[in-house]
Amino acid sequence: MSGVTEAGFPQEWQQKAAEIIESGRLIVLVGGVDSGKTTFASYLVNRIMEAGLSCAVVDADVGQASIGPPAVISLGFPESPVERLSDIPMDSFYFAGAISPQNHLLPCVVGTKKMVELARKKKNPDRIVVDTTGLVRGRVGRTLKAYKLDLLEPDVVVFFQRRKELEDLARIWERRAKAFRLRVAAEVQRKTFEERARNREEKWRLYFAESTRHELPLKELAFSRGILGAGQPLEREEREKLSSSLGKKVLWAESSSEQGILVVEERLSEDELLWVKACLGLEQADLHQLSPLYFRGLLVALISEGGEARALGIVQELDFEGEKISILSPLPAGEKIAEIQFGSYRFPLINGQPAFQRAAFRPPEHGQPSED
Repeated sequence: MSGVTEAGFPQEWQQKAAEIIESGRLIVLVGGVDSGKTTFASYLVNRIMEAGLSCAVVDADVGQASIGPPAVISLGFPESPVERLSDIPMDSFYFAGAISPQNHLLPCVVGTKKMVELARKKKNPDRIVVDTTGLVRGRVGRTLKAYKLDLLEPDVVVFFQRRKELEDLARIWERRAKAFRLRVAAEVQRKTFEERARNREEKWRLYFAESTRHELPLKELAFSRGILGAGQPLEREEREKLSSSLGKKVLWAESSSEQGILVVEERLSEDELLWVKACLGLEQADLHQLSPLYFRGLLVALISEGGEARALGIVQELDFEGEKISILSPLPAGEKIAEIQFGSYRFPLINGQPAFQRAAFRPPEHGQPSED
């Protein structure tokens, strides 16, 4: 099911493509894992361009990404016919921070909306095609798709079904927009967990292939989407006094009205934690203690002063003593970074370098569906 010609594509696709294209500007594809959404997206892009229309594609499949790397929602503008969606270069992206929407519904929904808006702002294309994740089953899947469609307000929704499993959504959206129901083609082959993991591994390798080490001073950065950066950091002198009183090294400390954070090499006892809480005025708040190793291997996004995601990175070291963070990233040298967004995905590091294969073949996390 590859190639830019009609041959090999399901007849139903060929029959419906023109009507889908003519039915509206924003086209959203919804279906389960291995339902043919991504292949259909590439086929639709070519048909749109054959019709003399400009096009944008939002790749919202954070687990089996095509345009950008995994864990992001990416935007691309095809300039010529494509054999597959991955032929489209990434123009911009929004960091979801994980390879599954499970426990990350909000960034997946918000990111898709922001990339659609950015497509309109940048090039105002005639058609925008949104390829979504395969998570459609159960309460989580339905919640994700229902709210994503509500926020996007598409003109066209294409549902890919095997046994009418999406009829509840289809019945709603045939009253709000133009809805199409396509059968999952017999040509579509299911991928194993290992195959899906290998696909991610290859995407990671390609993305980080030209990466270099970037050292960024902590004082010039804001941190978001993680436990770090939620409070006001203690000055070095205050940390040293705290360390002296405890008899244990406090590498980092910050506090807010809601919580405090300690980064310590040696874990504190309950009594020591209670004493620190009293010192920081956190008697009614939570106090979290972390090892400095907690941050190693975390996937992050590097954000400009204007809030634009410039590149992904992998934390190699967070040096609290030197007050700097070392990140492996393809970010061009000299680019100014103002914010670091923490993801929940972590790579094993071997001699400071990410072991993509080991990360790719990890079994799903507890509670995380395999349908990424």
